Amino acid sequence: NKLTCAVLLSSLTPKVTYTLQLSASDTAGAAAAATMTFTMNDAPSSGIISVEPTTGFALDTDFVLRALYWVDEDLPLSYVFGTCPVAADASGYAADSSSLQPFGGARASALYSGATLSQGAAAVNYTVGCFVKAEDVYGAFSLATATVRVWPKTLTAAQLR
Repeated sequence: NKLTCAVLLSSLTPKVTYTLQLSASDTAGAAAAATMTFTMNDAPSSGIISVEPTTGFALDTDFVLRALYWVDEDLPLSYVFGTCPVAADASGYAADSSSLQPFGGARASALYSGATLSQGAAAVNYTVGCFVKAEDVYGAFSLATATVRVWPKTLTAAQLR
């Protein structure tokens, strides 16, 4: 006779310690028990993204993105950098992390230099959202966002020749 029990990991709280206990007995009356204690992993925290310069021109300015101050017990961390949409909010324009457009895959370096960005939309004053996703060795992750202004690059007819 076999019983099965499953626990959805998504129902467990990060940084909380859980103890599972299994007790069993057979038809002859022999019994045994086992316990297992574990702590759920927590995502990296306390980090930000820094983008320099804060303004530039489309497909011309080299932007530098840095993941700063990330803290986690489960090293090493990896980072994914990219852009995301921007929406208007009470303080101006904010990055919307619901739709991420990464520059590539995860990398060990907390620095992404030489990023050339497309111009922001005129409707949001040419603001572009940037993000970093910091992920620990077990796959727990957090996001940080920032905005920059990327103006259209205007070229003369002579520059196009």
